[in-house]
Amino acid sequence: MHGLVAGLIIGEKQGIDETIVQDFRNSNLSHMLAISGAHVSYLVLGITFLLEKSKTSKRKRQILLICFLVFFMALVGFTPSATRACIMAILQLLASLCFRKSDVYTNLAIASLLIVIANPYSILDIGFQLSFGGTIGIIVFYQPILQWMEKQKAIHQSKTTKQQNIVKQQGEVNKKYAVNNKLAVRIKELLMKMLEDIKQTILVTIAANLVIFPIMIYHFNNLSTIFLVSNLLASPILAISIILSLLVICFSFLCLPLAKLLAYFLTPILQLLTKIAGFTGNVPFANLLVPTPSIEIIIFYYFLLLFFVKKQSIKATLRKKVSHTFIIFTIIIILIKAVFSMIPSPTLKIFLIDVGQGDSILIQTPHHQNILIDGGGSEFGSFDVGKQVLLPYLLDKKITTIDYMMFSHFDSDHCQRTTFSLATNQSQANSHHEARKKFL
Repeated sequence: MHGLVAGLIIGEKQGIDETIVQDFRNSNLSHMLAISGAHVSYLVLGITFLLEKSKTSKRKRQILLICFLVFFMALVGFTPSATRACIMAILQLLASLCFRKSDVYTNLAIASLLIVIANPYSILDIGFQLSFGGTIGIIVFYQPILQWMEKQKAIHQSKTTKQQNIVKQQGEVNKKYAVNNKLAVRIKELLMKMLEDIKQTILVTIAANLVIFPIMIYHFNNLSTIFLVSNLLASPILAISIILSLLVICFSFLCLPLAKLLAYFLTPILQLLTKIAGFTGNVPFANLLVPTPSIEIIIFYYFLLLFFVKKQSIKATLRKKVSHTFIIFTIIIILIKAVFSMIPSPTLKIFLIDVGQGDSILIQTPHHQNILIDGGGSEFGSFDVGKQVLLPYLLDKKITTIDYMMFSHFDSDHCQRTTFSLATNQSQANSHHEARKKFL
């Protein structure tokens, strides 16, 4: 569990078992093993709690927090995601020190500018894209989603009537339990708060994933179908794990017996977190493998998403024209792709795939048939060449169908551990009297 603690605190994954990392990735919880805004928030909360015990003034606590965040950025190697979160936290603290109102858009812009100036290639980093994408999603889409939900409530029930009923019920409950049982009232308030926290977690998760899921598909060819469930189960445990891990590290220098006692409680919490990741990551159909989308499709998706968010501020006539334009543009793209898929290619393409010691060759014929010769393999260890190398390569080339598979011989470095999913396309088999194999 030491490796998992390092992953939660500083984003170091080298000490974590590869199976656990894969479970976190499959369950759409890989952001928990990379420093993000949530990690920095929990760390700041833990440091603030410790500083408050020292009875220092608020301004001194804020200055010490800024120093800690600068040190923390250096500790994690100025990774883009951690740097973004720390810079935004530092700017918010500086605004408070200067008696200014912090603006999240300004903080986000300054953070991105500083990171890109320090290293222009950071913009190509997956952590940079996911961190800024998730933050932008929460900032831009959280309120519109919340307003849409409130609007749907208002359609089914009058807002005034609902408020009157709630006030009346609360009054009756308070009168009834004020004398008999105050504990029941507190329990009900706690349940209402828990439901509100669950609702907020769901909305934040949806808002962030609206922006980052095309990025996830582009880089990992993976679309999670249970991201809401996994995040809802793991988020509270993540907060407890980070704060306890920080306390264990701090008390290990001050009071070793107390650190051991906290570590005793931390171990089952981390085990529960890994079990949640393992369970949600291995649920059937929890992850859908999809081919890499083109840049044009991704840009079109973001334009469409932005239009749905800002459509209320667009005039009705212009909104109608833009909607028709989007529909026509979509139909044109689909038709163009369909036409090009039927036109024979003038060339025969041969790709030699790097699968390690063995061989793997992909041939694409002028009639768009895909022929795979050998699939590589690994004689030692548990590394799955088919799943980790061959399948991502094929999906990255937007290949979802293998027409023919051939094996030159059955040595382990040519056909072992090529375990990507295959299914028979019966329609093609009946029409062409051949076993046309499909995965996905």
